[in-house]
Amino acid sequence: MLNNNNVKIDFDARKIKIPKLGWVKYRDNRVFDQSYIKSITISKTKTDKYFVSILCQFELSDIEKIKYSSDIVIKGLDMSMDKFYIDSDGNYPEYYKQFRENENKLKYLQQQVSKKKLGSNNRKKAQLKVNKLYEKIANSRKDFIEKLSA
Repeated sequence: MLNNNNVKIDFDARKIKIPKLGWVKYRDNRVFDQSYIKSITISKTKTDKYFVSILCQFELSDIEKIKYSSDIVIKGLDMSMDKFYIDSDGNYPEYYKQFRENENKLKYLQQQVSKKKLGSNNRKKAQLKVNKLYEKIANSRKDFIEKLSA
């Protein structure tokens, strides 16, 4: 059990106690040594999702140096507005344009928000739908980049 000011972490039960929220379950497979945790940052997205970032300090033993052989082929990548990037052989990935695909739905949802009365709960609900669609677009872009780089 770690107690850091207002935040408590129970590693055995995999729960974090956050002020104003109480005990919240978390998913993580890493094992933390309590003496190495430096700070904890809690952030909330516009779609009411909470994320906890735990800053840890680890002591590294001997680091293995990677030896490069002459068999490695090096390719150059150029940024492209249309095709994301083009490599030195002229190849490029199929870029999935998530924003363009959801543009009409986003336009409709934003019109619904503008028709609602300022400060009303219905406006907050409509704005939450817009925020969820923006988050879906951002997540799909990030997924594309992560899969491509892996």
